Amino acid sequence: MGDVIGEKEKLNGFESLISYNANETFADEKENCERFRLIYIENGSCIIILNEDKVSIAAPAILCMNENEYPKLEYSFDISAKSISFHPGNINSKFNFYNIREKQNNFSYTDFQDSYLLTAWLERNHNFSGIINLDFETANYIAKLFECVNKELILQRDMFWPCRSRSFLLEILVLTTRLFDKNNYVSDNKEANEPQIVEDIITYLCDNYQNKITLNSLALTFNTNRTTLSKQFYEAKNISIINYLIKHRINIAATLLRDTLLPISEIKEKVGFNDDANFWRMFKKYVGLSPSMYRSKYCWVE
Repeated sequence: MGDVIGEKEKLNGFESLISYNANETFADEKENCERFRLIYIENGSCIIILNEDKVSIAAPAILCMNENEYPKLEYSFDISAKSISFHPGNINSKFNFYNIREKQNNFSYTDFQDSYLLTAWLERNHNFSGIINLDFETANYIAKLFECVNKELILQRDMFWPCRSRSFLLEILVLTTRLFDKNNYVSDNKEANEPQIVEDIITYLCDNYQNKITLNSLALTFNTNRTTLSKQFYEAKNISIINYLIKHRINIAATLLRDTLLPISEIKEKVGFNDDANFWRMFKKYVGLSPSMYRSKYCWVE
């Protein structure tokens, strides 16, 4: 399977595994059974046999494979790919391969939020076979998160490394879910007169939310003035650019508070907040609870 590095930890009585493969070969590896696999195609192109169909993939792209799918490489040109394999229980200990597919699963609202992060691994139709094409900026961000997972699994630098490696995986899943929604639902409902720059701004925010972002910096990035930029975005989304960014940051922070034991101070910095009081205030404004209260109520990790 190439250079595979894994993380093992106990989750409510069963052993879970996150593994990183630096040299994904699309082999029919039976040890991937009972795992979801996220494949990042960083260079080249290929044709694979997937669910009895021939599928062409050109980099950059990601391939979301569930435990019942085994892609077979038929042709490749200068292909280079990496992968992360994981069990649904890594996302939430209540999840297994059966209940995440059940419509009546008695999940709580927060459990449902976690389960939605697995949509790209479960949804299959004539429009979606598990492949999501990436623009180059998003591809660079995906590559960065992949390397962060790899680094945590190798270094194991402190007691939080299992949660930290999972936190980077969760960030990838949040991004993957947005791309899935954009390609399959949002574009169908988007008003025809919505400027392309609005989607470009959203992509930029989702790829750079960890960094300092201002209206002035966005105006420079998109070669326009801040007034026009703000007006176009608000008219399309009925929310300001900065509030959209804050809500995205808080959404990721809530996910990490639920599904990891990373220190709140680390999560705060991870999602782009530098000030403790501002993070606390914004989190309570959008979620209704302080970060510590939210974790106390919803975190499943022992």
